[in-house]
Amino acid sequence: MSGIKLRVLSTLLRHGQRIETGSILTVPATEAADYLDGPKVALLDPADRQVVLAAIIAGYVALLARVATLSRFPRPGRFLTVGPDE
Repeated sequence: MSGIKLRVLSTLLRHGQRIETGSILTVPATEAADYLDGPKVALLDPADRQVVLAAIIAGYVALLARVATLSRFPRPGRFLTVGPDE
């Protein structure tokens, strides 16, 4: 998967490295979705919105699949804090 290019609008830190205003940052789509929540970056290419949206939707689908699996095989005992003989 190719990276999403973001234009840095305000200085930010990424993995402990300072990224200056005006720089171009290339990140995976899932990471781009996290950055786009804030006001410090903007998409360099507006067509990349579809790729970022697809990554967000894929994350939600994975989460829903996990919840569906857990609901099919409930284990209520893991939530009990008191043993049966107490």
